[in-house]
Amino acid sequence: MPAVLPLPPPVSRRAVVLLAIGGTVALLLASLGIGDWWLRNGEMRTLLDRVERAERAQLPAVQGIALLLTLCQREASGEPQVCDTVSIRRGAEQALPRLRQTGDEVATTRLTSFHSGLRTFRERYLDHNLAWRSWLEALAEDPTSGGFEAPEAIGTTFERASDAADGALTPLPLHGNGTRVEEIFESVR
Repeated sequence: MPAVLPLPPPVSRRAVVLLAIGGTVALLLASLGIGDWWLRNGEMRTLLDRVERAERAQLPAVQGIALLLTLCQREASGEPQVCDTVSIRRGAEQALPRLRQTGDEVATTRLTSFHSGLRTFRERYLDHNLAWRSWLEALAEDPTSGGFEAPEAIGTTFERASDAADGALTPLPLHGNGTRVEEIFESVR
């Protein structure tokens, strides 16, 4: 005589309905979470594109004005040099339009209202951009007014932007966002 297997316990209709509802809710929540993660990564990529352009806009000021400012610092300390304030003023005036434009691009980056980490990163980076703009505006007006040194705010705002960028990264970042953050802010790491 063949062995008779016991019948499984009957499943109530209510249990099946609750299981289906629970599965649907879990699937919906997982989809929303994945969609938000995808959206955050895309917003971060756009924001990093604009931050990288803004950082490149600082290069003419760094390369063109830094040496001239060093010569003025040496002259102010008594070393015979030629302090060329006209070239400093001209360099600042030439760098300002691009710096303003790229800063405005960062400022107008559209971010989802509840992505507070991304919004904080954008605001901290704008503080850094404004520190640069203020300094170059001062140099364009009177190169001797600041003692020929970059203001401390440029460095401190960059450090704050670096911390905020780390906070804005998602777990398992896409588009190389993590590497890009490291490369942008490597000087303050």
